[in-house]
Amino acid sequence: NVIQAAENWMQQMNAKAKKQPDNPKEVKTLMEFAGGYRMVDLIGKVALEKEGALMGHCVGGGSYWEGVKRGDTRILSLRDVNNHPHVTIEVDTHSNSTRQIKGAGNQAPVRRYWPMLRAFFKESGVKVEGDYRNVGLLNIWDGEQHLHITQDEFKDLVLDPKNEAGQRLLQYYG
Repeated sequence: NVIQAAENWMQQMNAKAKKQPDNPKEVKTLMEFAGGYRMVDLIGKVALEKEGALMGHCVGGGSYWEGVKRGDTRILSLRDVNNHPHVTIEVDTHSNSTRQIKGAGNQAPVRRYWPMLRAFFKESGVKVEGDYRNVGLLNIWDGEQHLHITQDEFKDLVLDPKNEAGQRLLQYYG
């Protein structure tokens, strides 16, 4: 059966990729967090294959590698102290914005990682556009642009009578 053969081959490739240690030429640390967590940039094909195998999603597929190789895409990974991935992020290099932010099996990342992810986005300047909900952000149109902010940031914005952006929002929706 062709389908079973393809599934067996995929399982073999995933098992092989999971066992591969990270090559420093393929994985670059971008930022470190408390508890041994770090954000890494996956810059090699084997690193992408390993990420896809460990996370149960298709980032290890050839189309992502082609995008990384061309410089159109960056694939980032939030890793723990044991180098296990917990979140995979696809960034459009032309707009420096997120296309996807995924946890294991293409689910939303676990909530405890949101503060680290948001700190990384703020520090790195990567704009959160695609999958903004997957890091606990709201998408608010202020009449001129989309704001991707937390609930607390939204409250601070609109409750401060001296905040021009917040007052603009209140007028826009009032």
